[in-house]
Amino acid sequence: MIPKGTLCPLSTADIDMIKAQAELRWKHDEEKGCEYTAYTNKTKQEAEQDSFGAEIAFCRLFGLEPDMQIGVYLPYDAIYRGVTIDVKQTDESWKGLDKKIKANNEKELYPQAYVLITGRLPFFVYRGATLKEVFINENFIKPGAKPGWNSYYLLGQRYLLDLDEVVRLIKNGQ
Repeated sequence: MIPKGTLCPLSTADIDMIKAQAELRWKHDEEKGCEYTAYTNKTKQEAEQDSFGAEIAFCRLFGLEPDMQIGVYLPYDAIYRGVTIDVKQTDESWKGLDKKIKANNEKELYPQAYVLITGRLPFFVYRGATLKEVFINENFIKPGAKPGWNSYYLLGQRYLLDLDEVVRLIKNGQ
């Protein structure tokens, strides 16, 4: 079991690959007309490096192969022991797990579990995991921070479990 609070190791090759892949990802999104909402003072490149970097860091920590596809939407970033996982990243070590709610009642697909990774490229820390049923819950909905911004789910780190415990709960049907 990998304990919460573990630093996620990245090699120099990982960092170079993350930067290159991040550029391909945001340029592809831009070509497709996807809007970019800067929630912090990051460039598109920095935001994508941190988001994709967290996914790679998670995969390296848990011995998984990262999904390198561009332009193919999957509701998860990795599969761990048969469980679909969406990796969420936030810059600050104290922040909780958050996920924007789609606007206009768009149908949304969900993974079975969520993982929180904090930090910025090249330093990421694994903070824990939760079941979709715990996180995607009306009790955790918060309004958008600015007018016109979507509401979002927010779950504090104190509610996060070790990923192996979340997988066990899913496998046991809970």
